[in-house]
Amino acid sequence: MICFSHWGYSSFDICGFNPDSLERRMVRDKVYLHLDRAHYSAGESVWFKTYLISRGSNKHVEKNEIVYVDVINPENEILITKILQIEQAVASGNFKIPLGTPNGIYEIRAYTNFMRNLGSSSFFKKSIRIGDTAKLFSEKTFIGDRPIPIVTDAILNIERPYFKSYPEGKSLVNGFVNRLGFRMAVSGRFGERITGKIVNASGKIMTTFISTHFGMGMFSFRPQKGEKYWAKIEHNENIFSYPLPDAEDFGTLMHVFDRGDHYQVEIKSSKLSAVNGLQLGIFQEGIKISTSEIDGNSQYAAVTLSKELVNNGIVQFTLFDRVGQPVCERLFFHRTDFEPVQIKSPKTQYGKKELVDLEISIGDDMKDFKGDMSLSVSRVSDAESELGSVDIRTYLLLTSELEEKVEKPSYYLNVNEQERRKNLDLLMMTQNWGSFMNRNVEEIRFPREKGITLKGRVVQTNSRDRAVSAKVSLTYKNKNEVGHDMVQTGSNGEFKFKNLHFVDSTSVFLLASSLSKRNKKSKGDLNANPSFFIIMDSLARPEVNSQEPLPLAFDRIIESTNVSPSERPDSKSFTIDETNLIRLKGTVVTDKKLGPEANMERKRQSSLYTRPSYSMDYEEIRKAPVGNAMTPLQGRVPGLQVLNNTIIVRGMLQKTPLYLLDGHPVPEETIFATPIADIDFVDYIKPGQAVIYGMDAFNGVIAVYTLDGREQFYEEKKPHENGVGTLSYTHPGLTRSENFFQWEDDIEEAHFEKVDHGRTLYWEPNVELGQDGKVNVSFYTSGHSGTYQATLQGISEEGTPIYSRIMFECE
Repeated sequence: MICFSHWGYSSFDICGFNPDSLERRMVRDKVYLHLDRAHYSAGESVWFKTYLISRGSNKHVEKNEIVYVDVINPENEILITKILQIEQAVASGNFKIPLGTPNGIYEIRAYTNFMRNLGSSSFFKKSIRIGDTAKLFSEKTFIGDRPIPIVTDAILNIERPYFKSYPEGKSLVNGFVNRLGFRMAVSGRFGERITGKIVNASGKIMTTFISTHFGMGMFSFRPQKGEKYWAKIEHNENIFSYPLPDAEDFGTLMHVFDRGDHYQVEIKSSKLSAVNGLQLGIFQEGIKISTSEIDGNSQYAAVTLSKELVNNGIVQFTLFDRVGQPVCERLFFHRTDFEPVQIKSPKTQYGKKELVDLEISIGDDMKDFKGDMSLSVSRVSDAESELGSVDIRTYLLLTSELEEKVEKPSYYLNVNEQERRKNLDLLMMTQNWGSFMNRNVEEIRFPREKGITLKGRVVQTNSRDRAVSAKVSLTYKNKNEVGHDMVQTGSNGEFKFKNLHFVDSTSVFLLASSLSKRNKKSKGDLNANPSFFIIMDSLARPEVNSQEPLPLAFDRIIESTNVSPSERPDSKSFTIDETNLIRLKGTVVTDKKLGPEANMERKRQSSLYTRPSYSMDYEEIRKAPVGNAMTPLQGRVPGLQVLNNTIIVRGMLQKTPLYLLDGHPVPEETIFATPIADIDFVDYIKPGQAVIYGMDAFNGVIAVYTLDGREQFYEEKKPHENGVGTLSYTHPGLTRSENFFQWEDDIEEAHFEKVDHGRTLYWEPNVELGQDGKVNVSFYTSGHSGTYQATLQGISEEGTPIYSRIMFECE
């Protein structure tokens, strides 16, 4: 019992309790993204809120981590990547869909580096639609990650329906009444109601069945020893047979029933030991709720579980034998209809460009409520129902706990009580063994990240399998900051820069140099070693799995619905009144290209000096870079001597000068690590002319100016070598969240037309309640008629998912 009491979620390939893997199995995070909507057009912005949740409690993860958000196109290529710094378990962001993005179904996935240890099945994934597509549904339907095959007879070319049965618990046992769940599909469609029957070898009908919700259903019958059974389905005047699993002569059954205020587990066994010594464990998200040891020589036993011990979500009932091996397992879904926070609207219908005032408030019986919430108000799109929209409740409580894909998950938590309980039970019965998210992690390959990590290896240029010891220098630069760091590789050539926090697209430069032969811990030579080659491991994103075709729920093709305005504000037709038209003569407008001198003067405007003593243009040097950033000054600027990684000013007691990078003082190491390919020109100001900078410039000033065109630093580009032993690329950096535009009550009509995007009316990633537990939010309706929805999502401090939605019309 001591060993058994520590079992977490168990699958049937577990041979025994492994205490070393307990923490790795139990510790698991979840990421959820609340998007403002599910349907976009190229050029529009996507607004989202990121929640980092701890599995088991559904409470906020207290660690500050990095979350990656990828947008994947229909060709399974990553179109956009955003990196967010999670603070207090949440972060908000937005990105713009590039103009020219083709129409289609795209996937948004979100994950932390630590979640990669469990594979992509633990990632948050959501489908969105970009543009209007004439056909949303694929010709294939998936069960989990496997497509339902459309099997045809090779001779008659007759289509064979899909059928699979799932004995409750694990297997069939002769002599007892067995319950089986099943799933059926015809032509890859789940929606059709199909009838069938169970027969034995002599053709005797044991029972009949009919598919219901999404092709699922259930039937019961009593198998007998020595008999075999088939499910027979009639379709298009043809009969198709499917063998049922063989029944065991000596086995154990487990049935779970909802008895109102409690769950009842019925156990039956035909083994010699009967039910004696069996142990029933009940778990929820890796936490043990209850254990029971069964005594006696009877073939039957019953165990009850009070619902007061169960939280909302999936409950796992596992029956173990006397040596701790699982013999039966059943999943059940527990749900109570309780909304801790609600949205209320005084009206259900508004006019165009009318002010809407919504009230968000907690329930009357809620005390000391604390939570984190986000609110979106957007136009209702067919894409939401067609793509199987998932909210924070269905994700945290249902879909994130199952490896198999759930068709239209939001359905199960948004229907009447009786129908929902019935279909939820069918869904739980038709889950494969091992479908519960309970995998062990034998090795932590991907650690947690508190900031951006740049990781790689230094190897021999001519032998990439041979690691080398080296010093690796990092320099990064964007519009607002410059950073520098240096590390030494390990014995395997690996290096890592951790906890970086640069924001937006940033130019990154890495340089690998040799260690000093006399003392490997010394500063060494900062010149790139031509025999070294840098390989970046941190650039590798998780593998993109083929996007799963959407389930065909009905025998029809969804035609595109014009959910966007028929006339966009920026593309309305117009006519010209020629009566008041003044015609101008044709004019050619030209632009004068900025010359080298004018370009230098432009960059020097923020500097204190007016003219440098010497200036050196790096245009030709960039074409064939040699050495470090200051090497080109040797022999070209009088009075300066470049010695490896330092500059000495002759006649000034061999002291180093003040260094400026784009007008900002920086350490000497930063200047020497600046990529030559990024330098525009360098100014040198003699000591006598540098007195304006004070005592820091007693030995003169070296001012380095970098190329500042957007094509240099802010375009996405692949890593490239600036020379052997160096590597430079553009990193997307941490995402800086923008503010969603809110219309004011005194906005001018002409400006209202320009900013009216029509689909998302309101977005607030941080909804805060007042001391009275209420808050009012106001916004204007669109200039276009349609149905809109206000959706509130979040998580309470106690780990309760928050979801509330209201609909209103705009006419």
